[in-house]
Amino acid sequence: MADSKLSGLTELATTPAAGDLLYIVDISESDDDDKSKKITVDNLLDYGAVYLTEHIGLPEAPSTTGKATQYDLTSGAGDLAGEVQTDYPRNVVLFITDGDASISALSVTITGTLATGTASTETITETTAGAHAGSKAWAQITNIEVDSVTGAAAGDTLDVGWGEKIGLMNAISASSDILKVTIDQTDSAVASQTVNATNNTVVFASAPNGTRIFKVFYKSRS
Repeated sequence: MADSKLSGLTELATTPAAGDLLYIVDISESDDDDKSKKITVDNLLDYGAVYLTEHIGLPEAPSTTGKATQYDLTSGAGDLAGEVQTDYPRNVVLFITDGDASISALSVTITGTLATGTASTETITETTAGAHAGSKAWAQITNIEVDSVTGAAAGDTLDVGWGEKIGLMNAISASSDILKVTIDQTDSAVASQTVNATNNTVVFASAPNGTRIFKVFYKSRS
């Protein structure tokens, strides 16, 4: 293996783990025998990392309505009207009213821009009535579309609101990139927050209620 060419090695077809090792030539060493070194993926990505503080002041309480005009599910597939933007990048919450439990499948696609400025879509598929939270945090939503619905009867409706997940404006690579959180100017343990590095969201230990002020100090490599 020591004599294998790089092109002859097996390709890692997935995202490398933070502890995976890479070969590096350390040009700061004058002796050629000392130049060959290893570095973890995590340490390599830390080059150029920035440390940021985000202030999230007075975000509204989560709601199961208010993001768009209520949709009559007996209409079948179609776009919702009257979309409004939330105060901060938030996930959507679908609320399905199904009085006779007739709906067996519902698919809704959200289109817009995430907190990081990335264009994206999210499809939420459900089979039961009640509230269903999306995963992505939307800075702007340009379209909410019912892709399909099966079994809708008179009185079955779809409302859209917003949830507790707040999107960060700069990407994080791991939950450990969140270094400090305060809620109403009081420290709140990082471990008490629910962080999703894939979707770049934070659910705070205390839910937004229109009066709370949140502050997040974190590391970003974007």
